[in-house]
Amino acid sequence: MKNKNFISELMDAGLPGHLIDAVINMGQFKSIKSQTKLIDTGKECRMIYFILKGAFVCRHLNEETGDKRTIGFHMDDFQPFMTCVDSYFTNTRTACDLLAIGDGEVLEFRKNDLEELAGTHQVLSAFYYARIINALVSEHDFKTKLIQYSSDSLYRYMICHHPQIIKKIPSKYIAEFMGISPEWLSKLKHKT
Repeated sequence: MKNKNFISELMDAGLPGHLIDAVINMGQFKSIKSQTKLIDTGKECRMIYFILKGAFVCRHLNEETGDKRTIGFHMDDFQPFMTCVDSYFTNTRTACDLLAIGDGEVLEFRKNDLEELAGTHQVLSAFYYARIINALVSEHDFKTKLIQYSSDSLYRYMICHHPQIIKKIPSKYIAEFMGISPEWLSKLKHKT
């Protein structure tokens, strides 16, 4: 069963079987090819995704230069819930995209459907908002380290605390996230 991890999360949160079935049936399974954008810059994002398999990067568009920079990582074993936060919560067009960096599989949920069901089931509401809060706190923690740490310290932190990023995310996107060149990242890799 492809959504075993998602079902395990729902069960661990105490959702009864009938509610788990309702949530699973609400989601749409999508198989995503490498380098496919789930959401593109300039679009409205009314979806939230749970990654069943694969890895994705969230990239932000600098409107002045037209350059995109990686601002987040999502994998089946690291931050598996993903959306374009700027659009999802404000109902505006996003300045980000979600890019598959390899073939992947996701469950896609419409925001309105999920919130409507959560509005009638307290245990689902608690699960939904706990996952959102957890993702935002984790992102804040990561961004704080990005600002405070030297590139050498940040790379060591990722190796020690989030090795899946180093193993699954191409160096190009890690370097973008860190704000350094791929060549500098290569030097850091050889130092550590």
